[in-house]
Order: sequence, then structure tokens, then C-alpha cells
Amino acid sequence: RIEVFSGASAIYGGGSSGGIINIITKKGADAGELSGETWFGVSSGGNSSEDLAYQVAQSVSMKNDKMDARLAISYDQTGASYDSNGDMVLQDPTQTTSQYVSQIDIMATAGFNLSNTKRVDLMAQYYNSAQDSDYGIDYGSNYAYYYSEDDIEMVDGYNLDDQASTERLMATAEYNDND
Repeated sequence: RIEVFSGASAIYGGGSSGGIINIITKKGADAGELSGETWFGVSSGGNSSEDLAYQVAQSVSMKNDKMDARLAISYDQTGASYDSNGDMVLQDPTQTTSQYVSQIDIMATAGFNLSNTKRVDLMAQYYNSAQDSDYGIDYGSNYAYYYSEDDIEMVDGYNLDDQASTERLMATAEYNDND
């Protein structure tokens, strides 16, 4: 779940004057045994194999009196987006795009009950999102399409050595003592 606290807080001081966003991840399963979830999805607009998108995800979790743990892995692959006329939607060159993007997200959490009042929670995440597209925007010679009524369009053959991507590795450790 996600909690949003507006304004400054005593815990985080003036540096949080705009507020705090607290993201609470899933814990291990309630049962005393190993459990898991599997998710698979495929979508297509039927324009061509270019618009095929899919996601596959798996999680495994466990919980007992002393600890809980969860491992989740998700992989997404998107294709092109098309408008109602069957034309490829322009990719956004200023913010990148969600077209032709592959994402992998691996997250592991573990919580340890040290006593009735003491607990340690650990979390680690690896996330990678990268675009791999052979399409680019054709603005015309000397950006002529910007100043005319001709349509700016996507063209095949675009080639960049380094396309847009994000890679993140995050780890947290938290200790609580309620006494």
C-alpha cells in the first residue's frame, strides 16, 4: 500500500516540507508454509506483431513465528502503440516512451522478529528499464514538418548506440524496538 503524508513531520524535519510518500511492500504469506503467485499477461491491438506486449511475474513467500520473507520477479516487454487509424503513435523524444521497452524488477524482503518488541526488516530491489527501438521521428529536412501541414511520422531505421534506460539498485534496513 502507499501512504501519503502532506507537510513536514517531526521524524523527517524541515527537509520533508512537501510531505512524505511511504511505500509498504507485501510481507511473507500468512500461512506457515511456502506459497507463491504467478502472473502472465499478453496484449495486442491486432495491428501487427509490432504491438505485442507481455508480462510474466512470479513471487514466492513464507512466514513463521520468527521471520517472514518474499521474493518477487517481474519481466515486461512492450511493443509499438497504434492509433485508431492504424498509424504508429509518435514516441516522445523529450521523456522517452513506453514503446519497445523491456523491464525487469526483482525485489526481496525479509523480516526477523528478534523478540516480542524488536524486529529487523531488510529489503533489496534491482530494477532495469531499457528501450530498444529501431523507430525514430521524421521531422523532415531542416525540421520542415514542424512548420507545415505535413504529418510528422515514425520511420524505421533509427539507430542509436545508447537508447534511454534506467537502472536502479536499492537496499534498506530498518530496526524497530516498540519497548
